[in-house]
Amino acid sequence: MSAPLHGQEEQGEIVIRAVKGTPTGAIAAFTEEMIQPGENGRVSRWASHLCLDIRGVSPEQTAFFMARFRRVGHSLGLQVLPRGDCAPSALVIFAAEGEAMARELATQRVDLLAMAGKKDRDAFLASTAPVRRLAEGNLRSEDGQTPQGFSLDAKNPAAIPAAANKGFMASRLTSGARLDLSRMLVLVDAAKLDGASNRQIADYLVMTVIGNVDPARIEVGRNSIMGLYARRHGSGHAESLTAWDESFLASLYDGAWNGDGSRVTRRIRSDMLRSGFLKD
Repeated sequence: MSAPLHGQEEQGEIVIRAVKGTPTGAIAAFTEEMIQPGENGRVSRWASHLCLDIRGVSPEQTAFFMARFRRVGHSLGLQVLPRGDCAPSALVIFAAEGEAMARELATQRVDLLAMAGKKDRDAFLASTAPVRRLAEGNLRSEDGQTPQGFSLDAKNPAAIPAAANKGFMASRLTSGARLDLSRMLVLVDAAKLDGASNRQIADYLVMTVIGNVDPARIEVGRNSIMGLYARRHGSGHAESLTAWDESFLASLYDGAWNGDGSRVTRRIRSDMLRSGFLKD
């Protein structure tokens, strides 16, 4: 097996060899839970701004959550705007009964669930977790332009682009294409939050929405606020974003996210290791 860290250069990129029980191995395990490759195996994130709509909590809680999102977004160079200033791209719904709200969405807001494929929709509706989510991304060229084969609504150029011959285009996108998040739906079952503080809930949602972390992927959530509602407990509950979470978010938003997802993941791991957060 390789040594814990090799600083060799491979096409201008530092290659990290992850070995279990080492810092590189721990970072690899962390990102394995946090990163879910999207279409064509690409890592997705919000491009430059996020329009956030939070429903089902008091105005005071909404303001608290929004302030936390804005503070984290600002640190990452991501503009977070509230509903009213823009067309919402991320909708967070707090429901007294999550299962009942999911059934209502399935019948009353089919348009929201349509952002995901059948497998993801079925998993969303069947989930009994405290927090569940659906997300949609749009393939873009390296400079953020809509690739040829994608159409915009002529009456509303700011609308989310619809794919034209999406399956045909996917195989012909250049290796430099990127996947920008365009829509996200998060359903929070208020009855299952287990006494978590507003700060814990806010930061959990920050990782879910800004970090594009799917709660369904989190088995343990070690070293992360995502451990709050992990399927297997035992790593303790963080009170807020951890140094690991902050390093992950900074690495996700600091570099390019176009191209192959495995390459982007390696870049994120390398950036996390070089940030020195493990020494703090």
